Amino acid sequence: MLIKLIIQNLLIFFFNIYFMLISDIQKFYAINGYVIIPKVFDSKELLNLQHTMDTVTQKAELSNTSNKSFTFEQIKSKKIVKRIYDPISLHKTFFDTVKHVNIINIISNLIGKNIELHHSKAHLKHAYHGSEIHWHQDFPFLPHTNFDLLTVMIAIDETTERNGCLQVIPGSHKWSLINHKVDNTGFRKISQETLLAKNNAKIVNVKVPAGGISIHHCLTYHSSLPNKSDKSRRSLIHLYRAGDALQLAGRTNHNYYGMLVNGQKLNKVRLVDTEFELNRESTDSRDYKNN
Repeated sequence: MLIKLIIQNLLIFFFNIYFMLISDIQKFYAINGYVIIPKVFDSKELLNLQHTMDTVTQKAELSNTSNKSFTFEQIKSKKIVKRIYDPISLHKTFFDTVKHVNIINIISNLIGKNIELHHSKAHLKHAYHGSEIHWHQDFPFLPHTNFDLLTVMIAIDETTERNGCLQVIPGSHKWSLINHKVDNTGFRKISQETLLAKNNAKIVNVKVPAGGISIHHCLTYHSSLPNKSDKSRRSLIHLYRAGDALQLAGRTNHNYYGMLVNGQKLNKVRLVDTEFELNRESTDSRDYKNN
């Protein structure tokens, strides 16, 4: 009887701790438009992710040719993988992260229980070579009928200011949608003038330990720094949407596009009362000169 009581009390304790954390995550995300979860994958899962990334990239680098799955950057005499598109199609270890119970438990409390995958990718910033990504919002690349879309970045390596971590402006998801300017590489970025015009703009470096994740809203202003360190910064990235968010423009031929990851498929869409520009040119970063 005593053992049963102890077990019940322990279950109640962890139940309360879990929901306190979830409520804190919800509150922080609602206010700031991003959140960091330091511990999502255990040490075994993390080692498996790191090993899989090594294996996949080493195999690709032997072919030395950009294709629908990989783009490269030149480092001295060698081409190194810079981007991986649809990595969940390349290895089961990557695929399994899409429905990882810890991720789904969190995001179902942010965008609802009915969740679909939009796409997956991986960004690799190699030591001393990872390039900067300009300030932008995600939504203009993939406009939907509502704004319940978010990006989960899985830190395969620790992300720091030195090795090119994500940067965000807390609360910027409440600033409304901004029309992005297309630069000479084709990238749809927010102009520096627009960014500086926000007088209270505060830039935060999103530093995440290996095995943790960051989550950001589709309207959150974000960028990432160049890698100036001697350590790589590799991230596996999944973009999820609410089940009642219907895409209006942009690329949709991703592998596993629209895959149900939680809840049920809905035969309805939800519309927000707003207006925005639908960009008709390519939203596929493989079409950019600086991809």
